[in-house]
Amino acid sequence: MANILSKVKNGKDIRRKARVYFTAHPEGYEKHFEKITKDILSLLDCAIFYTEDMTEPMSEENLSLDLGRMNLVVVPITLRLLTEENRAMSVDIPYAKKHDIPILPIMMEDGLLEIYSQADKFGELQYISPLSNDNTEVDYNTKLENRLLGTLTGDELAKRVHTMFDTHLFLSYRKRDRAYANRLLEIIHNDERLRDVAVWYDEFLTPGESYIENIDIAMKESSLMLLLVTPNILEEPNFVKDTEYPTAREAGMTILTSLVTGILNA
Repeated sequence: MANILSKVKNGKDIRRKARVYFTAHPEGYEKHFEKITKDILSLLDCAIFYTEDMTEPMSEENLSLDLGRMNLVVVPITLRLLTEENRAMSVDIPYAKKHDIPILPIMMEDGLLEIYSQADKFGELQYISPLSNDNTEVDYNTKLENRLLGTLTGDELAKRVHTMFDTHLFLSYRKRDRAYANRLLEIIHNDERLRDVAVWYDEFLTPGESYIENIDIAMKESSLMLLLVTPNILEEPNFVKDTEYPTAREAGMTILTSLVTGILNA
């Protein structure tokens, strides 16, 4: 049976620390364990639990006494994880889902989204990736840190921050227009009159949670939708045109459109 080990900063005591469980395809363990655990421990003083031999079965005792006590499950997403029989996908991940243990998928290979999104794999769970070359999005380390802090240190701070703003605004845009969206956010944040306006956009999606549910909650909490309009918004299919905009209309939200030309000239 698999023997569960632990890893902490500088050999410190694991007691009273948040507990993170690392699971993977055996090859994924060999390739990604050291890098991912190093990244996590550099951002948060927690205890990481793992099994060196991912081919060994997990006993019922390990599942209930060890995996059942975890605060977060981290899994590197690879093609072999998604397409080959392995304990991570057949035992560890299903157990975490059944017992509502948060899961943080980390996309380690390109071109897997279609398989990853299948209902019997990870479906709508938001992932993070160190592979992105898009310098307009929030970087991987920041997303990883935000997810760790949000999951392992509680959400009380987030609730307090949420109540500090008078108005909540939902920013809707195509991902390929992120540079324009960032420019629009800069304009909003630099306007003293808008200091009490909180802007929600897709960089606030929580990795490991359903992006559709997160967006639905954000829209319900927002007073207004700010719709960034470019020629890309007419392309088929796209989530803004097919889902976000119709949902806002149905909910009776006020919708303010902002044209790219207006942003560029601001």
